[in-house]
Order: sequence, then structure tokens, then C-alpha cells
Amino acid sequence: MRFILFVSILTFFGSFNVYAQEFAYEYWHEGKMVLESGDTIKGKVKYNMQTDLLQLEADKRIETFTSRKVVFFEIFDGTVKRYRQFY
Repeated sequence: MRFILFVSILTFFGSFNVYAQEFAYEYWHEGKMVLESGDTIKGKVKYNMQTDLLQLEADKRIETFTSRKVVFFEIFDGTVKRYRQFY
């Protein structure tokens, strides 16, 4: 009897899926950047608005840019399934 009760309780609580909230800045997104120099670079983009830093992964290299060096960047945000543009 105790075993059946234990299995029932375990099944009940195990049926709930727990998802953590996803934030777009925690992931790499396909996108592009336009730099202050006028260059456009495409690759995987990761951004952090709190530190004002952008990272770009292209050709197996990761480059970091401050917000002062980037005029514009665009990503495809997989968390909401749409394009986002930042100026």
C-alpha cells in the first residue's frame, strides 16, 4: 500500500515540467553587426545590455566589442522566434 501511494505521488509531481525563464542575452543568436568603421560582420552574436558588451563568433574566433564601437546589430531571437534590431 505504501509503495502504491509513493509511486502515485512521484508520478503526480513528476508529471509537471519545470522551465526556467529564458533571457535572450544568455544565448548566441545568428545575426550581424555594423561597426563604427562601416564594416558589417555576420556570425553568432551575444549581447549583454547591463555591461554594454557585444560578442561575435565568426570563423571560430570570438571578438568582443563595446557599445561605442557598434552602430547597429540585428539578431534572430530564437526565444521569441523573430528578428530584433538594436541601435
